[in-house]
Amino acid sequence: MEKEPKILQTNKIELNPEESIGYFDYKGLSVRYNVATETQDDTNAEKPANYDLTPNTMGGKTLSIWVWEGVPQKFKEILLQHELVEADLRLNQKLPKEEAHKAAFESHIQYAKEH
Repeated sequence: MEKEPKILQTNKIELNPEESIGYFDYKGLSVRYNVATETQDDTNAEKPANYDLTPNTMGGKTLSIWVWEGVPQKFKEILLQHELVEADLRLNQKLPKEEAHKAAFESHIQYAKEH
């Protein structure tokens, strides 16, 4: 029997439309985001958001989330929430990539309805 992913309710993420880069803490993890990432191999029209653990200046790791610059402003928050949930499921709960992505997709649909 597979373990059911535990998705914690995420509060509304407030993005300042004047600033494309920001920081916040989530479940003890430092998160850095950029919602105006230029087109790259891993962030583009076909893959509009991505995340990875990156080194920080304190010698630890930061969860970095990139959202492609071409995403309309009203969807950037939803994609940021999706990547945040997917990263949590993969990194903390050790779910396989496809399972984590599917659960994050379902979560972001609910998030969009609520916020």
